[in-house]
Amino acid sequence: MNKKLIRFLTDCMTEKKINCSMLAHLTGIDYQRILMIFLGEDTISGSELLCICRAMGVEQAALMALLEGAA
Repeated sequence: MNKKLIRFLTDCMTEKKINCSMLAHLTGIDYQRILMIFLGEDTISGSELLCICRAMGVEQAALMALLEGAA
């Protein structure tokens, strides 16, 4: 599930032209931590997911659709 979620977030970042450095600034999450998550080296936590989605304006319905598709 983590890979699918990261792919979704990466697509959102590409669409909104946001890079990891900008995401770190917008969320307050450490840049190195964001890199570890997006490189697949570590699992994203729930609070990090919420911060990232809020910073990028991800619609709750889009996130729920992704999660329901994984079930």
